[in-house]
Amino acid sequence: MKALRLMSAALGTVMLLSVSVYAHDGRGGYGRGGYYAPSHYNHGSWIVPLAVGGILGYALSEPRRESVTYVQPVPSRVIYPAQPVYQEQWVYFNDCDCQRKVLVQIR
Repeated sequence: MKALRLMSAALGTVMLLSVSVYAHDGRGGYGRGGYYAPSHYNHGSWIVPLAVGGILGYALSEPRRESVTYVQPVPSRVIYPAQPVYQEQWVYFNDCDCQRKVLVQIR
């Protein structure tokens, strides 16, 4: 996958360089004095190669998507153990000769 990405980046760079060379075809370029004589030929001739290079670069750099399969776990039934049930009761204690409220398990 890295090789494909590297190759597409190199191809995109080459395309950009070729578009820039193609856009300046030598007619009416910079002269000795730095004066730019505009060319009246091929205005916009660089747009098509730029668009084609951009589309090809995007198509090559986009990662390939395989079909994704989502697996959902089967919900398992949770079984809780039976919890004990308590009830408050008054119980008589011999050591203090008194009654105390205590929790007694009934189930």
